Amino acid sequence: MNRLTFTFTAALLLVLTGLTAHAEVYNVPGDYHLIQDAIDAAENLDTVLVGPGYYVENLEITEKAITVGSLFLTTGDQTYIEGTIIDGDLKGSVVCISNIEGDGGVFTGFTLQNGNAYNGGGVFCLDASPTISYCHIRYSIGISGGGILAVEGDPTISYCTVYENTADYGGAMLFINSVSSISNCTMYGNIAVDEGAGIFAFESDLTISNCIIWNNVPDQIAYAATGDSNHISISNSDVEGGEEGIADNGNCDLDYGEDNMDEDPLFNDPKNGDFTLDEDSPCAGRGMGAYDDPPMGPANAGEMIEALMDTVDALGANGMLNVNQVEFIMSRLERALDFYNNDQIFWTVWFMLDFDIRVAALVFWGILPRDEGHELIEASNAVLRQIGEENAEAGKALQLSGDDLVPSDHYLTQNYPNPFNSSTKIAYGLPEAAKVTITVYDMTGRQVTKLVDGYQPAGRHELCWNAQSNPAGVYLVRMQTGNFSSTRQMMFIK
Repeated sequence: MNRLTFTFTAALLLVLTGLTAHAEVYNVPGDYHLIQDAIDAAENLDTVLVGPGYYVENLEITEKAITVGSLFLTTGDQTYIEGTIIDGDLKGSVVCISNIEGDGGVFTGFTLQNGNAYNGGGVFCLDASPTISYCHIRYSIGISGGGILAVEGDPTISYCTVYENTADYGGAMLFINSVSSISNCTMYGNIAVDEGAGIFAFESDLTISNCIIWNNVPDQIAYAATGDSNHISISNSDVEGGEEGIADNGNCDLDYGEDNMDEDPLFNDPKNGDFTLDEDSPCAGRGMGAYDDPPMGPANAGEMIEALMDTVDALGANGMLNVNQVEFIMSRLERALDFYNNDQIFWTVWFMLDFDIRVAALVFWGILPRDEGHELIEASNAVLRQIGEENAEAGKALQLSGDDLVPSDHYLTQNYPNPFNSSTKIAYGLPEAAKVTITVYDMTGRQVTKLVDGYQPAGRHELCWNAQSNPAGVYLVRMQTGNFSSTRQMMFIK
């Protein structure tokens, strides 16, 4: 991790841990070995941050709105999604979120698998409205809802890949008395014994956008024939069979946009869980599914901040916010943009996150509607991700240019990628020539290999560790030179 990326991550963590006096961050496995223990310790608005690993648990989040995320939450690195697995061991729902007033918290950045429950094999939302994002939900079984079941709650589901789940109704997702938004999701290879292998709805109002719903058996979308009429809006999505293939059972008000399509999405390797799009995919470049980039937008984070300022201005113009309220949140964007234009990344991130907190306060006070607040924070998070990407590239360019070749302090970076398959890179720096040892240990403390053992010149160094001959698992890499030592945790998956 270069210095700029580290600054971005450090700023995120600083705000998470320091800006809100009543919010705590609980780390797994640092503070608790089990995710459930950390959830039990958490209170409203707290965060449970989960390191990469394989967790066999059935989680229950009840009566408190908290954030539960993998390290994807703080880094934006999607390798943490596949590297942080929660396995239900076929003993119930993998995650149950229930009885939460208002916004139901956030659950993001995990692979959820092997759930087995009457209601919601993967995720069961009961009387709760969480945001579920950037999750892979697979290999789960339920009578009602194989992947996700929402009952009397209004979850927001985005950037999730839901595949190879099975249920009587709703192989991928089932909604009962729900008003929910499903965007940028991929639903593939799910099975329904009766109807709705992709999505099944009963007395629900669903907004589906930018999704790919394909190869689910026997159908992609179905509505219950009984109960009050459903309302479904579908836009910019690839639905196998198109509008004619939807089983409405005469009980749905369907708004099917002209921008939808019915063409093979050409996933790269869906049989092995790779749902990225082939370069010739008709969905590519349209922002469809969990992996496609959206159509070209602003070129950099500065332009994205300016677009967000225009959105805030519009909220004032239409009377949703008054002049003082617009100023309350706009001032943070103005400061962020000023710092961004002056290449002060830490303070740019700081004021963007301060903007998020102020928007959340307006929602909490009932001034700003929840949907508008959610959209503002989503746009702000997109700015943060863009800042991270820009400055990761800037750091690489700095190293390639030959500038700043000798660091002022010793350091050992986090390996990249992490989790990794086969090999990973590790960078370290020496302010002066010295004898250095860099050693890899397994979790029992056994030495696996010694990567460096000798005299090294001052400067920035990088090495590659090929772990192919070792078993999958968590390893520690430790650097020792003089009075300096540093240890990093690495996750090797096969």
